[in-house]
Amino acid sequence: MTTLRGNGAKPMKNKSYEERKQTLKKKASELATLCDVPVCLVCVNPDGTTETWPEEEARVVDVLMAYKAQLI
Repeated sequence: MTTLRGNGAKPMKNKSYEERKQTLKKKASELATLCDVPVCLVCVNPDGTTETWPEEEARVVDVLMAYKAQLI
């Protein structure tokens, strides 16, 4: 992921982040639909908070637990 740097232009960073986040959500949705696979997206906002897709926490936890089980 690209890191946005600049002269403190927060509105530009926030706008770029929101545009990229929407694109990533769309691509994640397309991947889940076309490949019939569970997909989870975790984004960190410029202010440091996190957002997930899908927005339902239970679905995110299910995908992450399935991924974790594959690593063990």
